[in-house]
Amino acid sequence: MGSVFTQEETTFAAIIRSLTPSDRLLCSADREEYMAASQNIIAVVFDFDDTLTDDSATSLINSVGIDPKDFWGNKAQALIEAGWDPTPAYLNLLI
Repeated sequence: MGSVFTQEETTFAAIIRSLTPSDRLLCSADREEYMAASQNIIAVVFDFDDTLTDDSATSLINSVGIDPKDFWGNKAQALIEAGWDPTPAYLNLLI
């Protein structure tokens, strides 16, 4: 926590004030204030390795106008032949 507290400063509030902002996120007393702040975090959840459904990657590729035969047969295959593992190879192409 960085500093030694006097007897008067040993309250929960004094301890919270001494924490870094990232440490404070872990404290429920600051949760409301943090959640009310503007957020710049975006989460993308997708079954990239097709464990949840059959061939979701091809469906995604097709839905954005990429020819799946060219993508898998030429572009992804070229990276795999260059030594890439299949999943990172096609994910790199999607970026």
